[in-house]
Amino acid sequence: MELTDTVRDLIERPTVRSHAIPPHMQVMTTLRILAKGDYLSKVADIHGISISSSSRIVHTVFDAICSRLHNIKFPTDPAQQREVNEKFYRISRFQNVLGAIDDTLIPIQAIAGVDESNYVCRKQFYAINVQAIADADLRCLHKTGGSLQFNPPKSCKMIGACFRLNNKALKEGIPLPDRENQIQIQHHQHILEEDQHNEGNRIRAQLIQR
Repeated sequence: MELTDTVRDLIERPTVRSHAIPPHMQVMTTLRILAKGDYLSKVADIHGISISSSSRIVHTVFDAICSRLHNIKFPTDPAQQREVNEKFYRISRFQNVLGAIDDTLIPIQAIAGVDESNYVCRKQFYAINVQAIADADLRCLHKTGGSLQFNPPKSCKMIGACFRLNNKALKEGIPLPDRENQIQIQHHQHILEEDQHNEGNRIRAQLIQR
């Protein structure tokens, strides 16, 4: 697999054990997480590896993908900009467009500590506000950083890996999945409990009263 070859040297680890997890299995495990939104326990069971191994694998592969796929870039060359302008104009008759911007709240694992309030959204669940810009071919040009099972930094790395894989798939002509088969984000899974001692709610209330 081309993707495995691209990241092989970053994910292959020498080991004295007789059953090292090969690079292609690491990549397939990670792609399963990204494509299906499965829990680590389910992915580990499918691929016959431990949950702890699957957790280490996916984050190693996320890092490798973000390190090796440099395909998120905004068009700065005048010729590239004209090409993007023309494509958007053919789609909507709208002139001088370089990208379409949108954002969404991606639910993440609940966190605690001094940064908790930074990740409690207006709908009262833990989330990362992800903003992305795409061109007329749906390639991701810029990004900021189902419900993700990881902490904020790891979730951002996962999102970045998804954007890069999306651009790679489009470049290679891989068709987009059917909309009816797309994973639906379940916002209700991480609704905060009505707890008067919840630090995030307390800080939010103070800010509103100012």
